[in-house]
Amino acid sequence: MHRWIWLGVGLGALGLVCQGRAAIAGAPPLPIAQVETTDSRSPVGTVDPDQPIQLEIVNVSRLDAAIGAVLVQPPSDERLAAPGETVTFGRLHTSFLPPPLELDIFASDPEVSLDGVTILVRDNRITVTVAAQAGVAGSTRSVRVNAAGEVFLD
Repeated sequence: MHRWIWLGVGLGALGLVCQGRAAIAGAPPLPIAQVETTDSRSPVGTVDPDQPIQLEIVNVSRLDAAIGAVLVQPPSDERLAAPGETVTFGRLHTSFLPPPLELDIFASDPEVSLDGVTILVRDNRITVTVAAQAGVAGSTRSVRVNAAGEVFLD
């Protein structure tokens, strides 16, 4: 039993000696790793973040399927666009939608996929055109606008 105690004391003393030697040698402390997370995808467009931003979702589906859209940031109510309809978030003459923004787009029918999504960015208007297709429901698509005004489609 005493042997284990002395072994623990000896290892502790050895650790103190090693720490003291590194300090005496003047070794610089090891830097702390800094991790910066960036989005590896390229933006699909840019808007002026200091001007009002408008998001339009246009349902060009040939199927009888409504497309849902909801702003996650800043939060909004869910809106539905039937085929041939458009829903709009924000106005270009007010500053209702400041970045960062996140818009989720989804099919209201579980038999519909959202593989046909395109984005056009022009004059601070982001137009998202959705062509729903029959098939297994795809995951929700997201449109994000970061603080710098870069527009991404996920």
